[in-house]
Amino acid sequence: MKIRLIEIPLKLFIGDLPWEKKHLQSVAVTVEIEPKGKPPDYWAISKGIIAQFEKKHYDWLEDLAGVMKKYLKREFKIRGKLILKKYPKVPRSPKIFEVTASL
Repeated sequence: MKIRLIEIPLKLFIGDLPWEKKHLQSVAVTVEIEPKGKPPDYWAISKGIIAQFEKKHYDWLEDLAGVMKKYLKREFKIRGKLILKKYPKVPRSPKIFEVTASL
């Protein structure tokens, strides 16, 4: 069985360019959980992600994925997949930038 918490909304500063350090950007967090035994508290996971990472700064989406992966493993001891999506508003950039990490 797989359970997905789809697109938990985060607003944070992400990027290494000067304007990216001053403007909040949207990142959608999807957590795919493969529970063993009793499923985890989904509200706690969602609220924990928002409380821990909202309005923080990371140079790269990959940095955020690494830190978030450690946080989810340490706090909630879950297995599965973490998917982060960023929607850049820069001309000629991809519509969606996505990073996937195994938990």
